[in-house]
Amino acid sequence: MKTEFYIANKLTKGAISKKSVSASVFKIAVIATILSIAIMLLSVAAGIGLQTKIQANLAALHGHFTIQNFDTNQSEITLIPISINDTIQKALNQNQVESFQFTATKAGIIRTETTFEGFVFKGVASNFQSQLFKDFIIQGGLPNFTSPEVTNQVIISNTLASKLQVKVGDALPAFFLKNSEQVSNPNQRRFLVAVIYNTGIQEFDQNYVIGDIRHIQRMNKWNTNQVGAIECFSSSFSKANVVAQNLYHQLPPNLDVVNIQNKNSNLFEWLKIFDFNIFLILGIMFLVSGVNIIVAILVLILENVSLIGILKSIGYSNQSIQKIFVLQTLKVVFYGVVFGNAIAYLLIFLQQKFQFIQLNPENYYVTYAPLIFNWQWFLSINLAFILLIYLILFLPSALIIRLKPSELVKFNR
Repeated sequence: MKTEFYIANKLTKGAISKKSVSASVFKIAVIATILSIAIMLLSVAAGIGLQTKIQANLAALHGHFTIQNFDTNQSEITLIPISINDTIQKALNQNQVESFQFTATKAGIIRTETTFEGFVFKGVASNFQSQLFKDFIIQGGLPNFTSPEVTNQVIISNTLASKLQVKVGDALPAFFLKNSEQVSNPNQRRFLVAVIYNTGIQEFDQNYVIGDIRHIQRMNKWNTNQVGAIECFSSSFSKANVVAQNLYHQLPPNLDVVNIQNKNSNLFEWLKIFDFNIFLILGIMFLVSGVNIIVAILVLILENVSLIGILKSIGYSNQSIQKIFVLQTLKVVFYGVVFGNAIAYLLIFLQQKFQFIQLNPENYYVTYAPLIFNWQWFLSINLAFILLIYLILFLPSALIIRLKPSELVKFNR
């Protein structure tokens, strides 16, 4: 094995240094392998990153699953309240619910001196999971929803703020219809803009203003223990469905548990397309690399037929000669894997730090490409690539077995 490695090393150095067909092919194969590895790793980082970021954003806005009343209302507006009692509290505490927040929603109209916009007021209580919302803040500081007094400060999206031409500190007159069949004057509130946010999810940014749930409780004439829904958070996205199912069986029969996938089914179906795209890119890159490696080893064999003839003449077996060219070509794979990984890791680091690759949130629901390093995927791709290329190398190198020393001498002449 040492002899084969020594000869392969000498052939590689000669192929790199001299000006020949094999030198050009060797360098092209190295570059193609580097690009293939880098593209595969970056495609996985981008695909998984985008899925993870969008899922995390949705969970931060709506929870991993929501406890709500069974009703025929398909809108986002709360009609029937949930009375928080000992049964619900016990179910929330016994299950693996990481945290939860009480919410309620009510449709309204914001009217300024120059324009007006329809919106959904999302009321949150003192258990508002503010730490999950901090990443979305552009300007301002979060209101204090734990205060004994009802706060008029609200959180408005950058989209609505631009349409209404308001900024942090401005007044926000709002009007809400009363829950009554009789015609009456609407409920009026004068909010104060405390925070401007941007989630990148246009369906949310175009509609929602977040404020104190006690405004909705008063307008709907609910008790202080009545809320519209309970948004629950799990420790991880993968565990959310199991936790939701366990919780459902412990709740009163009038309550339902809806997970985030069902509430945003179209978006999650769109996210599944990324899995197909990732595997498609991986397949294409494996194919490109395989073809380049096969071409490289064939050129190396044809350019060194005289050496093959000499080695066969002095008693080298076909397997030993095969190993020489397999080892030589594996150097291409080694260079490609090392430099391809280095490029991918560097770009991932730079993107995470500087976010220089920007995306249109109207199309991708995020403002930048979230590249995530996933060591399980990266390790699997590298190992699969090396193993597949190693197996492919024995196909063209099998040509050596069919070559006879006498024919090689004639070919060399």
